[in-house]
Order: sequence, then C-alpha cells, then structure tokens
Amino acid sequence: MDDQTRQQEAANLNALIKDLNWAKFARDFSVPGGASMIYQHATGRRAISLNAGLAYAKGLGCALESISPRLAQLAQSVRNSTEDIPLQARTLTPQDHALLDLFAGLTPKQRAEEIRRLVEAKEHNDALREELAKQSA
Repeated sequence: MDDQTRQQEAANLNALIKDLNWAKFARDFSVPGGASMIYQHATGRRAISLNAGLAYAKGLGCALESISPRLAQLAQSVRNSTEDIPLQARTLTPQDHALLDLFAGLTPKQRAEEIRRLVEAKEHNDALREELAKQSA
C-alpha cells in the first residue's frame, strides 16, 4: 500500500473518530491494539488492518468503504471467494434448546455418558431400520 492511500484512510478515520474517547471505543468494539493503535491508524503511522477496519465500521455504524475503499474491496473479494462454500449452520428447534439446557446442568462425565447412550440408541434404531428395509424389499 502506498503512503497516499494510508494517509487518506487515516484522514477518513480521524474525521469519524476525532470526538470519541479512543480507549473506550477500543474496548467496546474490540479494536486490535487498543487506543494506541487507533492513534497510529488515525495519524497514518500504521496501515489499517481488515480486522481493525471492521471494528471501526461496526463501532461507527458506517460502511467500511467510508473508512477504507481498499479494505472494502478486500472484504468484497473475500465474500466473493467464499460465496459458494456451504455453511454448516442450522436453526435450533425448541427441542434442541431443551437438550442444550439439560446438558448445561450435567458434569462432563455425565455428558459423555449421555452422549454414549444416545449414540447407542441411534445405532440400534439405524440397524432396525436397515433390517425392516431388507424385509420389505
């Protein structure tokens, strides 16, 4: 990154945060490096990292592009390159939440035992289904 880009990003950031308490902002929005790094970014001494840029955008309630078009472009590139990767997320049902609540009250040993029992029950059910499928075929 060239010096002109770094200085422009510093000016953009400085205009947005000049009236804020930097230490509090750094704590509240997990700015990597804390208030010291905010100072270095706002004065152009250090280039803004993507993590810091995202923390600034979140904390300031603005688009990353208003701080750094360079970082906004990088974030978009990352977004585009991972677009086709399926996320392994699922929505938890009320039953899922109930199980999580139950497990939260168990000791690690009790959790392991319950998981073992559930795995055995699933294996037994799978074997029964397989047997029934063979008989009906």
